[in-house]
Amino acid sequence: MEFRQLRSFIALVECENFTLAASKIYVSQPTISTHLRILEDELQTQLVIRDTKKVRLTERGREFYDFAKRVVGLEDQLKQSWLKDNDSIHLGASTIPSTYLLPRVLPDFLAKEPNAHFVITQADSTAVIDDVRSGIYDLGYVGMRIDDTDLVFTPVAR
Repeated sequence: MEFRQLRSFIALVECENFTLAASKIYVSQPTISTHLRILEDELQTQLVIRDTKKVRLTERGREFYDFAKRVVGLEDQLKQSWLKDNDSIHLGASTIPSTYLLPRVLPDFLAKEPNAHFVITQADSTAVIDDVRSGIYDLGYVGMRIDDTDLVFTPVAR
């Protein structure tokens, strides 16, 4: 069981629809379906009832939803508490930027700002965007752009 599967399940429950849930957390609809299938297989129980218009929770699904919300909430609290513990700049970066772009730009930045200290966490773009939105990271460096009026996306490389 992984946090991203829990987040997919939570989005599915809250949106009552696979497509809307996928859109909400910026993944594909098949990803939501796969995460649900993995959870149901691992737990050996049906969590949702699918019908033509929306998804409904089973009794076990309601119980699991409450559990998932608590677990994801605790993860968010832990990240916020530990990552905001110092004066570092907390940067979330998706795979391509963290592997290929940051190693090129950070040395120049640190030469100009020698007292700057970064804590860099690599995650997928969706997780980085979610964690910037929730205040866990000060900055996010991702390879995708979404429509979100709460965030500012500035292209820095092609």
